[in-house]
Amino acid sequence: MTNYTGGRSNWGCRATSIGLVEFLQSECLSRDTRLDTVALPVAHELDRLHEACHGKRLRTIYSSRRPSEADLDLLEHLTRERFGAYFDVVRDADVVFFQGEGTVGPGNYLQNVRLFGLPFLASRRWKKPVISLNQTIYAADGSDRKVLASIFSGFDLVAVREAASFVFATEMGLSDRLVCCPDMAFRNVRPAAGHSVSIPDRDYFCVTGSAALKKLDEGMIVRAVDEIARVTGLAPVIVHSRKQDREVLETQLAPMLSVGAGEMPDHHELVSILAGAKFVFGGRYHTAVSALSQTTPVILLPGNTFKSEGIADLIGLDFRVFAPSESSAMAKAALDLAVRQEEVRAAIAVGLRRIADMQADFATLVRERLAGGHVDVSRYPSLRPVVRWTDRHRFDSIYAKVNRHRRRLVFFGGAALARLRRSPDFRESTDRTFFDLP
Repeated sequence: MTNYTGGRSNWGCRATSIGLVEFLQSECLSRDTRLDTVALPVAHELDRLHEACHGKRLRTIYSSRRPSEADLDLLEHLTRERFGAYFDVVRDADVVFFQGEGTVGPGNYLQNVRLFGLPFLASRRWKKPVISLNQTIYAADGSDRKVLASIFSGFDLVAVREAASFVFATEMGLSDRLVCCPDMAFRNVRPAAGHSVSIPDRDYFCVTGSAALKKLDEGMIVRAVDEIARVTGLAPVIVHSRKQDREVLETQLAPMLSVGAGEMPDHHELVSILAGAKFVFGGRYHTAVSALSQTTPVILLPGNTFKSEGIADLIGLDFRVFAPSESSAMAKAALDLAVRQEEVRAAIAVGLRRIADMQADFATLVRERLAGGHVDVSRYPSLRPVVRWTDRHRFDSIYAKVNRHRRRLVFFGGAALARLRRSPDFRESTDRTFFDLP
């Protein structure tokens, strides 16, 4: 399994990757099958120099449905250099699971090998079955969209995790191999038995940040939290595993409690705090999914892609994504959720049973593919969601800003890459990017 994020400190990364491993081992793979995981490495100078020296050609390779042998030779060389011993782990595997998660979006990934190098080689050169799953697929512009369509068209099966991506991938022309299987962070999430922090002894709601926090009006978000607290009488509790969320929310709010991944690294402890909240407010997708897994309602803000917009049609409730300026509408929604707790939680529970059924059907589909059979995705109607509430275009401008290709100026890139390769700790420093995870 490539792009594994279960070793990171971020709660959402841990929840979804660990949930996926448990799902594959318990529902899809035979007991005598070994499942190896290869982490998404932390960014390294090598990635920047690969982009500077080979970025345009790599993008061309990813764009090609039939890359040349010379192109594949280059991709193989760069991927081996980046992944070291993990290159052989994937090359020698019988099947490759590519967990795209939320990383399929930033344009830089189309000009290096950090995300797509291994699964692309597995499908195009090594002729392995590649099952792409547990992911949002997003592109900031039409050019990136064409490259992604080429990459994913080479995979045997493409499973997105929410309804917005399902619509987007359908428009990309992937219908013959496309299904929707809800995020594995929904799966069998059990609250921790104990806690490393004190649980509030009064009614509260949880507040998270957003991957797009720097692109949003932070002052409006803070005012919205204050308004929600005033209208509902609930105390705000901040939960964060990203530095930028903590800096903004702790500085500008006076929360009853602020909990971070540093003090509480086990995501199961987070789940227990979310379970006790009246609702969760913010733009962190996996915090919302973890809350919903406990039937806790959500009030959503924009994140870094349209993934949160895709949640409502899976749950079967209109949990819309609000603009930060809509403080009155958010306060009204918060009061409604606080008053109708039992009714809303019961409706979420119905949605969770539907999600469990979808994941069970997807496991059947994966087993069918691993058995060597041709997979006809049209025979699995439960994995093709009916879209009613998903509006993935409302915050296009925000998502485009977050994911636009960041040009990195490198002078004399070839010479810099040669120097890096000659440095005595080159291999050791790249190997550390798989272990010293943020």
